[in-house]
Amino acid sequence: MKETVRKVRLYFGYLYTLICCIASFFISIFDFVVKDRRFSNFIIRLWAHGLKIITGMRISVTGIEHLSNNKSYVLISNHQSFMDIIVLFTIYTSTLRMVVKKELMYVPIFGWTLWWLRFIYIDRGNRRKSIKSIDKGAAQIKKGMSVLLFPEGTRSSDGTLQPFRPGSFIMRPESQVPIIPISVSGTINVMHKSDPFNLN
Repeated sequence: MKETVRKVRLYFGYLYTLICCIASFFISIFDFVVKDRRFSNFIIRLWAHGLKIITGMRISVTGIEHLSNNKSYVLISNHQSFMDIIVLFTIYTSTLRMVVKKELMYVPIFGWTLWWLRFIYIDRGNRRKSIKSIDKGAAQIKKGMSVLLFPEGTRSSDGTLQPFRPGSFIMRPESQVPIIPISVSGTINVMHKSDPFNLN
């Protein structure tokens, strides 16, 4: 019964995500015209908070009081589940974008949404393109945006920490901002790597 409820909540979450993706398209156009990210930031946080409620997650946070809303950071986190993203976009109140693999760009609607919301795509198989993506991330940081990285590169299937991929910290000297290590626990119980539409 408990597993059935979890899956039903996830499917409602998929539907909610689709609605937010469509809404974000129009909002991002408006942001582009007025040159202000506040509306895009709002829809991202609305999506994260909505999924938190739909999936029934309860989030406990320690240490966030050491971060300033007026500074940019490179956030480095372990990766147990897609829901790690929801947790981090829920608790981090300043402008935040994430580094994602280029394969997500080709996912209909969701991947396109990441692109027009200015998430940072990286081609892990092409060093030259990867460096261009990293330069883009550094430029966004200089404009006051924080960047989220999952240096393991993919989700852990059992929750254990995997080896970091080469280049995980390459943005640090380019951006000249602090690296903030983050540990997320328990999200693997909300959404498993084997669940449908688990993309990242």
